[in-house]
Amino acid sequence: MKHVRVSGVLALVVLLAFMVSCTGNFQKNSYRGLGAMSVSYDVALKSAADLHKQGYISDEGKAEIIKVANSYKDAHNAAVQAFQDYLNAPADQKETKEGQAKVAMQASLAFYQELLGILTKNGVYGEPVEPWF
Repeated sequence: MKHVRVSGVLALVVLLAFMVSCTGNFQKNSYRGLGAMSVSYDVALKSAADLHKQGYISDEGKAEIIKVANSYKDAHNAAVQAFQDYLNAPADQKETKEGQAKVAMQASLAFYQELLGILTKNGVYGEPVEPWF
């Protein structure tokens, strides 16, 4: 079976989604980008846990992954909240709330990239999967 680096593929997908969100439909693309990062976070951490259980990731590697994963999770949750604030904002506050959401999403993306780096460093690989949508 041919293994690929899931983290590199996921980083590219999310980066493209956020780049599109800057020029396309902000609402739709932000929703998709945040969702893609959330799903890939879940899959990657399950893979890391399985690899740790099998002895392929050390306890130190596990602690490092968890530390960065928690930072990403907090940033992601802040981005989701900022996006919800944008969606619920009155028309006269939409532009301000959109700017705040973009800043929060960029911070989330930075932590996501850091997480992908830590996962790659610790050898988290996976099989390509068929999309569920």
